[in-house]
Amino acid sequence: TLPDAVATVAPALGAYAVNDLCGTVRTDAALSLRDRAPVTFAALVTRHEADSVGRHAALALDAGVTPAELSETIPHLAFDACWPRVFSAMPVARQVFESRAN
Repeated sequence: TLPDAVATVAPALGAYAVNDLCGTVRTDAALSLRDRAPVTFAALVTRHEADSVGRHAALALDAGVTPAELSETIPHLAFDACWPRVFSAMPVARQVFESRAN
């Protein structure tokens, strides 16, 4: 969900995010959720958005992506993006993987 501040300060932006991004783009049948989830995960890692990495790693697992498949993206991201960004995302992803293993 969007923070309350977005709905209060910029309701049009909140509506675009909910209706267009989450409602249309993310549900478009051209790319399945299972295929889309690792792309989002990778984008968040490369943008150094560690706060969102865990949530999207969990969403990817829920969509049928395996921990091994997500893990395999990490070395590619280190070479293609930025090593420190990848390393900062690993503890968050590890927490998600460990929570699912129990």
